[in-house]
Amino acid sequence: NCDNLKIIGRDRAASRVIISGSNPAPSSLIVASNSSSFAFMTLKNSALSAINCFSGSAEHTVFVESVIIERTVDPIQRSAHESELRRIVIKNCDYGLRNYGAAKCSHLIIHDINTSTAPSNGNASNSYGIRALSGSVVQNCTIHNVTGSYAIDAPGGTVVNCIVSTC
Repeated sequence: NCDNLKIIGRDRAASRVIISGSNPAPSSLIVASNSSSFAFMTLKNSALSAINCFSGSAEHTVFVESVIIERTVDPIQRSAHESELRRIVIKNCDYGLRNYGAAKCSHLIIHDINTSTAPSNGNASNSYGIRALSGSVVQNCTIHNVTGSYAIDAPGGTVVNCIVSTC
């Protein structure tokens, strides 16, 4: 439970620094504290989340940049208000990105989100590319091949310059 945790991989080589769950997959790969930062890595094969931002009754603010997340249910679980998520690739997950606080999301690529073929074999309902609550800013994102409820759900949020295809 320390604040300001930072895990930084190799600049411009996110595919070379890999944190992967084994069999059976752990529920979370990283449990984040407040103001944690993660960059330049690949996170894959977790039963619940790659980055879990929820502890006790508190949601934590995180900064995530240049991270690839694949084969998990909920890639970044419960990021708090003022979290910043940039240049992330999310693929082959039950959900894309769902924020519980007003996060700032930019330059994301989210693809192949499907409750019927996702890692939890369809146990999640209502899959989506991005779900952002009131006050969120979602910009310059590409969302492709999402089957489920919707590509972008951002009631009260701002969505700017996003591309949605085959959803």
